[in-house]
Amino acid sequence: MRNLLIFLNRFKIFIVFMALQAVALGIYFSYTYYPGMRFMSSTQSVNNSLINFRNSITDHFYLREKNDSLMVENALLKSQLKGSFVKVQSDIVKIEDTLFRQNYTFISSNIINSTINHRNNFVTLDIGSKHGIEEGMGVVSKNTLVGIVFKVSKNYTLVKSVLSENINISIKLKKNNEHGLLKWYGRDHETGLFTGLTNDLEVNPGDTVVTRGSHTHFPRNYPVGVVESAEYEEGKPHQKVIVRFFDDLNTLQYAYIVNNLTKYEQIEIEKAIKEENND
Repeated sequence: MRNLLIFLNRFKIFIVFMALQAVALGIYFSYTYYPGMRFMSSTQSVNNSLINFRNSITDHFYLREKNDSLMVENALLKSQLKGSFVKVQSDIVKIEDTLFRQNYTFISSNIINSTINHRNNFVTLDIGSKHGIEEGMGVVSKNTLVGIVFKVSKNYTLVKSVLSENINISIKLKKNNEHGLLKWYGRDHETGLFTGLTNDLEVNPGDTVVTRGSHTHFPRNYPVGVVESAEYEEGKPHQKVIVRFFDDLNTLQYAYIVNNLTKYEQIEIEKAIKEENND
């Protein structure tokens, strides 16, 4: 207490000066419009900077949680798209839900590892059999195809990428349904080869390419990419058509596993074709 009194006595003139200065500034800003507004503006600017800094820190810590939430939401929305349903009765018009049967659902996942530089490339996902994943399921990104499930453990899934030598996915031109197979020729990870289009077909750069949906891996009309180039090859019956994928497979962070709800029924009935051919 004695030290405090000594301090106040030593600096009393300075303390009185600062108090009077504060009172004077308060009166000045209160009764003078322009300086008052400048002062308030400066104060608000400092406050906004502090708030933005705080929000950036908070957003960083909650970013993963937000991303996971958005992925689940996207998976739900994809499951509700028209392409995930098949028409039950084509000759009867009904205004009720039984007109369409849901054929596909989507399961969200994170991509934790991937390759693009090998002849056969793979993608690793952070979910597995305990999440309902099975071998043979299709895998997509938001805007293109990723690959087909190759191997599954309890908590992880290995996907054979579309950037692989022996992967064949049925695709078609959206404008006229002319179809063929998507292959990879081993050079550019942003493009694939659309095989099976004959020379008499009109194929133009910019044509949209989607899935045909003939196998159990992917729904019909799921986006793949656009035609980058189409060239006639001398002495060959088919064009060389290059497709540029809608998404860059090297920068993907998330993927969706396609669950075909009726695939076993399709597989079972198509066994009859193989049995017939073997007779």
